[in-house]
Amino acid sequence: MSSEFDTSLPSTRLMQRYVKEKTKVALRLNDSSILAGTMLWMDPVFLYIEDATGKQTLVNRASIATLSAQ
Repeated sequence: MSSEFDTSLPSTRLMQRYVKEKTKVALRLNDSSILAGTMLWMDPVFLYIEDATGKQTLVNRASIATLSAQ
């Protein structure tokens, strides 16, 4: 996995916009569990989200099956 973002990819630009705009998202993980919250930041390996209760979770991007805006 690259250590930098490929900002030519629409998915990268969309996720960057979700962080910038503090968009609420739902992540369906590969094990079918769902995490919902606001994306605080992302890097090439992880996403960091905060749920409605303030719980913050670091999520490996490889474990995400789908990501959708709420």
